[in-house]
Formats: sequence, C-alpha cells, structure tokens
Amino acid sequence: MSLSLSSKADIAVIDSGVGGLSVLAELRQVLPHSSIIYYADSANCPYGDKSREEIESLTMDVVKRVVAMGATIVVVACNTMTAVAIEKLRKRWSDIDFVGMEPAVKPALLSSKTGVVGVLATTATFGGELYQHTKDEYIEGKKVVEVAGKGLVEFVESGRHSTKECEELLAEYIKKMLVMGADKIVLGCTHYPFLTNQIERVIAKYEKCKGGELGVEIINPAGAVSRRVVQIVQKRGLLIDLPYMGEIYYFSSGTDKQREFVAQFLNNNL
Repeated sequence: MSLSLSSKADIAVIDSGVGGLSVLAELRQVLPHSSIIYYADSANCPYGDKSREEIESLTMDVVKRVVAMGATIVVVACNTMTAVAIEKLRKRWSDIDFVGMEPAVKPALLSSKTGVVGVLATTATFGGELYQHTKDEYIEGKKVVEVAGKGLVEFVESGRHSTKECEELLAEYIKKMLVMGADKIVLGCTHYPFLTNQIERVIAKYEKCKGGELGVEIINPAGAVSRRVVQIVQKRGLLIDLPYMGEIYYFSSGTDKQREFVAQFLNNNL
C-alpha cells in the first residue's frame, strides 16, 4: 500500500472528509487487488448543515476531479452528498456507476424487536428523499428516533474523536434513542463508525443503570455498499486477481494534519 499524488484507477471513493475511509476499509477487504482513488473535501467539511445548492456544487466539483483521473465507478461515501446530489450526478454522468450511502433504516426496522430504531445522521441526510421514502415504507407500527449528530464530524476530522468531550456529546445523542427503547442504532454518516467504541461504552453504561443487557445493535451500512460495488466491478469485467495489493491514491483539499490522520489510518487498517 502506498500514497501517491497522481493516479489512475477505475474506482473512486469520495467524501466530505475522512469519514469515507470507513467505506474504503470495507472495499479493501472485498477488492484487495483493485486500485482505488480516495478524495476527501476536508477543506469544506462538514457538509451536513450547508445549503442544498452548496452541497450539490461541492459534490459536482469533487466528482469532476475523480472522473478526470479515470474513475468509472464512484462511491459517494457520504450520506449528505448522496441524499442531496446523487440523482443529479447520475444525470450528469450517465456512463459512470454511482454507488451512494443510505442510512440502513429498512433492515433496522425489519429486525427491531422493540419496534424502535435510532438513526444518527446529519440534518441534510434526514431531509433526503430516499431516506424519507424508505422510512415511510417500513415504519408502520414502529418508531424512528432521529438525532442530528451536530459536532461529531468535526471531532473526527480533527482527530479528537477519542476525547472525553466527544464522548460526552455522543452520550447526549445516544441516550435520546435508548430512553425511547431503541434496540437498533443506525450510523447515518460515514464519520460515525470511527465512534463505534465510544457508542458501545455509552450503551454499556446505560445498560448498567438499567440492570441488564438490552441487546442494542449498531448498524453500519458500509458492508452493503461494498457488496454493491463488487457486483458492478464484476459486471464491468474489472475484477482483478493479482499476487499483490492494489494502490490507494489519496487526495484532500484539507490540511497536513488531516493527511497525517489518513496516512495513519491506511497504514493501520489497509
């Protein structure tokens, strides 16, 4: 594995920041020999509270960059980008396969035993048509507790997601779901898997107060996304079987500190 400032690869993963690395890690597991471009627009992160027009414009600019590098499959590894812009991306680049993120509210609602599902996402993601349609289709007789995780993306982007301050903020959000009886917590932003350990601690503390395990499951949709990419790769005849690993080409509009975070993540996880 290496980092490079120039590249050409069929697959690109884009995100508003470093959150999409959680998706990249899943892709690396199922497509170890494929070279992948990763583009983080960290200079403009977070996207979640921006206007639809600004999100669309920023997303279009990022896609133009990775398409120019040769990408024919673009994983929009950002729930906000997906919710706001993916249909326009598909119309603008009809020859590109776009794979987007969607909070896994469907499987959560179908498998919930309490009938209550918690979704942690950005404001823009909650306003997405696909999310609303899916929720409305499967919510009958059940309840979805939606919590906008304001401030969490910033903690992850700055590398401060393991701090006491981040966990205290996270606890406020997760407890809103737990007190309502949620037994499924859907991570509706690709930054949030970096907070899984902290979420588990919050759940454990809550369970201790309640005197027993509540069987709460944290749901990360990255696995479903990687499986969809594999299907497209196979259909396009791009499946590679080589005796060595593919390259990871990383690009960012952000700072050197974010580059250091990414380099450390890639070295430790890919």
